[in-house]
Amino acid sequence: GKSTLLRLVAGLNQPAEGCVALGPHRAEPNYYAQSQADALDPGCSVEATLRLAAPLAAEHELKALLGRMQLGGGDSLARPVGALSGGEKARLALARFMLRGGSVLVLDEPTNHLDIPTKEVLEEALRAFEGAVVLASHDRFFLRKVATRVLTLEGGALTDHQGSFEDLLRRDAAERALSQRQDAELRDLRLMTVQSQSRRSRAERMMESKGRSLRLPAPLPSAKPAQPVRKKPGKKKRH
Repeated sequence: GKSTLLRLVAGLNQPAEGCVALGPHRAEPNYYAQSQADALDPGCSVEATLRLAAPLAAEHELKALLGRMQLGGGDSLARPVGALSGGEKARLALARFMLRGGSVLVLDEPTNHLDIPTKEVLEEALRAFEGAVVLASHDRFFLRKVATRVLTLEGGALTDHQGSFEDLLRRDAAERALSQRQDAELRDLRLMTVQSQSRRSRAERMMESKGRSLRLPAPLPSAKPAQPVRKKPGKKKRH
């Protein structure tokens, strides 16, 4: 699936055959898993969780990041991860991901459990990122905002589409409309063929019926009426 493909790109899984290359220069992938929020340690504080990704980050930098991720507050750094809601954990996982940096960001469904303001923060961060970003998402609105190149994998073949995600959607819509129109024309042609065959069959049956009526047997000749038997006149007897 797509998660396995992204883990291969990030170097977390090894391919069964072939190899994965990220370019001629040394690339440092940073992977954001779809279930990254579930991997947070509930016993750690927010600050400890962030410092695992950036040990040398200043406290004001961490607070500024938490503010952008809507996790700010006077005691935000001291809060235990276990006390956060599901949405807050997702935002904390995203904040930790952004602190790790890297030259290639690999994201698997990054907008899951994010509200609109947090999505906007992520969009801005990805657009400002100077490295490469590889992401998979079902969020079409998010893809419209950040994707500049679209690759599709179908039937074991990888296709590189020119243009934005919006361009790809328009092309797909046009191709579907053309396919539906061709299918409709084919159905109409088949219907016309069936109707033509039906009319021809009716005509053939009518011709056969007419032929049978023309070939009726001729009536038998009627018998001649019997002629009355005439007696020949005999000689009169003399007395």
